[in-house]
Amino acid sequence: MNKPPRILSSVALASLVFWPALAAADPVDVVVPAMPLEKAVRLLSQATGKRLEVSRELAAEVLVVSASKVEPDELLARVASCLGATWRDDGSKLTLVLTDAQRKEQRDAELAWRQRAAEAAIQKLSEPLAKHPTFDAKAIEEARQGGGVPAMGGGGFSPMAMAQLGRNLIAGNPASPTGRAVARLARLIGPKTLAMLGDGERLVFSTSPNAMQRPFPNGSLPILNQLIAEQAKWAEANQSVNDEAGMERLLGNLFGGTRTAVAGSPSKALLAVQRQRLTDGYEFRLTLFDQEGKEAFSDGLTMLLESSPLNLLDSLGTATAPGQEIRLSPLSAKLLGVLRGLSSIALGGAPSAAIDDELAAVLRRPDEYEPLSFFHGEAFAAVAQAYGRNLVACIPDAAFSASLFLLPGQKLTVESFLKSLQDLKLMSLESDDRWIVARPTRPWYQRMQRQDRRALAGLIASVRSDGTLRLADLAAYALGNPPLLENPVASLYATLSLPGLAANPSAMQWDLLRFFGSMTASQRQMALNGAEIPLRSLTPNQRAMVWRMAYLPGFLGMSGLRVQTQQPANPFAALRAEPTELLPNGIPGGAFVRVTVQRTQVVVNGGASPAGGLRLFSALGAEELGAMQQLREDPALGAMVGAFLPNWQTFRIGEKLQYQFLFQLTPEVSLTGMLEDVEVPEGAPAVPFDRLPQAFRERVQRTREQMKQGAAQLGSILGGGQAPPRP
Repeated sequence: MNKPPRILSSVALASLVFWPALAAADPVDVVVPAMPLEKAVRLLSQATGKRLEVSRELAAEVLVVSASKVEPDELLARVASCLGATWRDDGSKLTLVLTDAQRKEQRDAELAWRQRAAEAAIQKLSEPLAKHPTFDAKAIEEARQGGGVPAMGGGGFSPMAMAQLGRNLIAGNPASPTGRAVARLARLIGPKTLAMLGDGERLVFSTSPNAMQRPFPNGSLPILNQLIAEQAKWAEANQSVNDEAGMERLLGNLFGGTRTAVAGSPSKALLAVQRQRLTDGYEFRLTLFDQEGKEAFSDGLTMLLESSPLNLLDSLGTATAPGQEIRLSPLSAKLLGVLRGLSSIALGGAPSAAIDDELAAVLRRPDEYEPLSFFHGEAFAAVAQAYGRNLVACIPDAAFSASLFLLPGQKLTVESFLKSLQDLKLMSLESDDRWIVARPTRPWYQRMQRQDRRALAGLIASVRSDGTLRLADLAAYALGNPPLLENPVASLYATLSLPGLAANPSAMQWDLLRFFGSMTASQRQMALNGAEIPLRSLTPNQRAMVWRMAYLPGFLGMSGLRVQTQQPANPFAALRAEPTELLPNGIPGGAFVRVTVQRTQVVVNGGASPAGGLRLFSALGAEELGAMQQLREDPALGAMVGAFLPNWQTFRIGEKLQYQFLFQLTPEVSLTGMLEDVEVPEGAPAVPFDRLPQAFRERVQRTREQMKQGAAQLGSILGGGQAPPRP
């Protein structure tokens, strides 16, 4: 294997900058396993005999070096080139830094990347328009076969089909009237405007804009009228669709893809565009209102970028690229097995591989054991060996997600590893006859997204001996860090080392977590006493958090805003209440926040917590415990889901606290959210199930009986028979 893979391109050595201050030295052999630059420079100093340091800005970047018989100055130049940085010589040491020009170059490159990605996505979205400029019978037929909400006929779905259905529901149907209208409008808005949106940011266009909105681009009115005409044809063509169960209507209301005509005569239109981090795309939500201000039509879709992980589902089950298999260390092989197990779970497959004590100890200390040093670092070392080149690589945290697309049974080869990095648009690789240089495709953005290893390790260490995580600890972490689920390193480590996080609603309300973490002791005491805290008394940072919660809805446009007098026919319309319409002039000065606390009896594990693994629950109420017990004993489901469900033999009794936040922004408009905490008295005894309070045990048993009856009725219906009589 002497030739580089096809994704590699040559780079001229002349592009490297050598500094005259470095004297000639004997060639050196250098191996730097994947580690943060602040540690890597120590090994580079030892190898080159030079005093080296790195700026704080670059200290967390993860570097891999594998070089043989290279000149020290050439080695350091390659490292600088990989980072897009410069060695600054002050006469006593060399410090790796970004110059102002390099920093600007990387920021400009990020904006250019976003613009190219948006332009390509708009072109992809416009393909149905190019094929069928007129929404005729052929266009309608192809739209009926397209994405979005398919006809819900009989028959089951494979796990892969279910995953693809989820992708189609989120992405929507570009061939539908809504997809065609969004494509036309996106072209008018332009990729440059879309590229300016950061993660979670949004724009709202209106035919009658207020201070929080923008006017529609010139040329939009004919597009909106064309949407109304095409939607009428679409509704007529779908009159025969059987939706007796209401599944299509339910999914259409939630995700988009409606087949109903526009009601009445619309007099106003809104188009909300939001950059979605998790799906790596732009969510478009188009709403029309009649002359009375009532919703006449609402639909939307997500324009996925080429780099979106949802676009890679089709390649999940494909055979591994042939080539040299990478031999991993035992610990790396264990971690890869866990990740493959998680991928399999997501597609309805076998449970995740078990986590032993050794791996659990490593996962608890991402600050000591670099997460990218395992199969990622070892894979890059294998790349250097396979192609007979020296190698230097800067690995972004996003590369961690590449491993999630390797299913059990697939071999990890040099080619499959490089292909996954290419498919996800994570890294670019350049080579000449002696070197391979691998760097992030988006260095500035991916550096901003780097997970703080020390902060993550501190959060993991805060888990108590009973397996619970206090709300105060999670909120303190949220204040200085991005959402756990938005970084693949943090997401995996948190999922495997923070029990109950996946089922904790607090983890899904990051801005509310930050608000709670920012509250002073006096503010919390006032809130717990039921007092109304005026928003004008909050700090500017706290008011900014409330603004984000109010004006930046979450996934699929779901908002915490509520209108007390509004009772829409569409149950999801209230969840999508448009913030810029409800609060057209910002948040009024008379707004306040009030917190109420609800307490519920729960139990936690009374025995020793397992070393690690996917633990969805850390505390269970009576109904939850009953459901877990019944699922474990189910002959069909027990083997599939048993690995995720608690199997506690003894219990400690505590309380779950639900903090209900009400931000009353106007007399009619409020913002709501909920955070959860668990309190277990110090020294609470561990008791078996039969020593739990009788009322608690009765609720557990009642839940089990209800589940048995429900399962029997569902099984009878699916089997085509009649439900058995109730005992």
